[in-house]
Amino acid sequence: MKRKTPFFFSLIFSLGLALFGAQALAQSMPSSPGGPGGPFGGPFQPPGPPPDVGPPDDPGPPDDVGPPPHAGGDDDDDYDDNGNNGNGVPDFCSAPGVGEGPNGQAGLSSIAHLNFIQIDSETDEVVEDGAWGRMMYRWTAPLFDFVFNGKQLEPGDVYTLTYQPEPLPSPGVLCLGTGMVNEDGDLHIQDAFDIATDLPAAYDEHEEEATLALVIDEHVDCIEGEMLEWTPDDYLFGEEGMFYVHSELEDDDENDEDDPDDDENGED
Repeated sequence: MKRKTPFFFSLIFSLGLALFGAQALAQSMPSSPGGPGGPFGGPFQPPGPPPDVGPPDDPGPPDDVGPPPHAGGDDDDDYDDNGNNGNGVPDFCSAPGVGEGPNGQAGLSSIAHLNFIQIDSETDEVVEDGAWGRMMYRWTAPLFDFVFNGKQLEPGDVYTLTYQPEPLPSPGVLCLGTGMVNEDGDLHIQDAFDIATDLPAAYDEHEEEATLALVIDEHVDCIEGEMLEWTPDDYLFGEEGMFYVHSELEDDDENDEDDPDDDENGED
């Protein structure tokens, strides 16, 4: 028994070293992703700080949102199938409000629209599948500034857009613009010029609304301001009356009223 005692203690000592080495090895191994301790049952290692990945990428706006309403650009009709000429709309400028416009505009809006239709003179009904048009214009400005687009007209024909005083027809016709119908039956007329009057004009029997008509160019004498022929079935008429306020003309009238020299001259 005395010879076996040193051997027994040596065996115990060797086993202890082996166990200590295994534990140290386990602690040096990384933890498993499935839970604490790793595959060798080592102690739980708390995770370190997450990697610096920065802010998430900006996904941008969602699809098909578009700009907010009235965020800029024109808020009027684009014309497209309803009369688009492919050139956009004129550079209408806002004008100081002088009441309410033909389409109920208020504030600084100076843009108005007018539809044109073909009418059967015998029935006073709109011609089914007939020609038609649309005009956008400034209802108050120093210049009569407008864009007119006609549809389903006879290719090659020449038309003139006119102001027609009541009763129809009467002298005092104003020609606003002339154009030729293209091969697709479309007509485009655009202009801006001083017509030197409000619409309706002072000589118009209708004091509140003016009548506009697209007439065959050969039927009107623009210099004399009169119709040479009158075949309304061949024309397009504004679907309703319109009016135009010549802003500088109004200012001139007010200045004349306020001018004391005029009053003195008038008294003599």
